[in-house]
Amino acid sequence: MSDKHNRFFQAADERLGTSRQRSCSLAVLVECVVSPLLREHPTPILFELNVPIDLVTTTDQARLADVVRSLVKSSLEQMTEGGELTVTGCQTSHGVELEIADTGGDLDSRGHKFSIAVAALGCKPQWQSCPQGGVAVTLTLPFQDSVRKAA
Repeated sequence: MSDKHNRFFQAADERLGTSRQRSCSLAVLVECVVSPLLREHPTPILFELNVPIDLVTTTDQARLADVVRSLVKSSLEQMTEGGELTVTGCQTSHGVELEIADTGGDLDSRGHKFSIAVAALGCKPQWQSCPQGGVAVTLTLPFQDSVRKAA
């Protein structure tokens, strides 16, 4: 995360009396990570964020931001002529699902590289082709209790 975003989360943590390992708004985290990447991208991208503002996760914010940044950069690399990027989040019985979908290249044209942060979060990415073209990757961020049981 950039220093600006680190200061944002630190200030929020201080106001709320929380730490990075406690709950955070998934929508705010995604917006803070994606916005700078979209501003830097040379072609227009239609961005749609479908994450309820009150949807929270107990996942480590820095690691989650790293994963989101990596996935979004990969999507943007595939959309050199512009396109659409959609981030969707919802709560399930297994945790919080986060899906990042784009209208870039097909599944076969992509590498599936991830930082160690994915393993540290305790989630496995699920890749699929989108009917309108492009790719979607879904991460299920387990509840904190599930992470403790798995450790």
